[in-house]
Amino acid sequence: MTEQAAEREQEASRPVRLARRERPRLLTHLGRVSEMRWIPAGDLQRDSDYNRTIRSFRVEAIRRNFNPDGLGLLYVSEREDGRFYIIDGQHRHQSILDLGMASCLVPCAVYRNLTRDEERLIFLLLNRERLPLSAIDAFQARAAAGENLAGSMKDLLDRYGILLVKGRQPGVREIASVSVLEEIDRRWGERMMERVLALFESGWPEQPRIYRRQLLMAAASVLANPATDDARFALALTGCTPAELERRVVEGGAALGYNGWSRYGDAMQELYARLDG
Repeated sequence: MTEQAAEREQEASRPVRLARRERPRLLTHLGRVSEMRWIPAGDLQRDSDYNRTIRSFRVEAIRRNFNPDGLGLLYVSEREDGRFYIIDGQHRHQSILDLGMASCLVPCAVYRNLTRDEERLIFLLLNRERLPLSAIDAFQARAAAGENLAGSMKDLLDRYGILLVKGRQPGVREIASVSVLEEIDRRWGERMMERVLALFESGWPEQPRIYRRQLLMAAASVLANPATDDARFALALTGCTPAELERRVVEGGAALGYNGWSRYGDAMQELYARLDG
């Protein structure tokens, strides 16, 4: 017997448990198999049996800032009749239709041979585990992408040396709520944001936690009154600490009853009238 034959016989006689294990295949599917396909937006349909009611404000927000590079995948089920039903992505789909782009191809992850219950399960899993992007993360991404509003707000904060923070209490020249600045811009414009920041910086330049949501909105509400002068407003608040100001505004707003941001504005108007004497 040759040496090679002897080695083969010895290898074959070894217990199976010692045989070399095959390495796992690298392209192993996790979850259900789907296929990436480009489908005309007009060919996609919605199943109201499990999809949520379309919310017009969400569609409008997507449409207003629409960027095809940020569309992402729509999850779709190809049913036995050959029709495509959206599992996830209906608001993005509706914004595409509203923009008159029904003939455009959109990227889809397509599942086949799903039951209705399986469609519902995938819809539930996609939405249950999805973490919303924080307002600050979204704002910084928009500013980095060159969106006009976010970029202007970031420039304004940089001009006053104000930092955006999250996950902790803000300190001196730090703000934890960017949504209130966006609300001020929506109601009164960018110029109002600058007036409010200038007012706070002149009154309490070294005071931590001054850029509170209630105080920012309340100050903007007062400054929006044509009879209110920035300088007189600043003088009226002289000697009033931020903590005392917040206490009066919040307590006064609570006494006025809840009516969104306006309650803080109304409370500040009353305080301003008393301080201005």
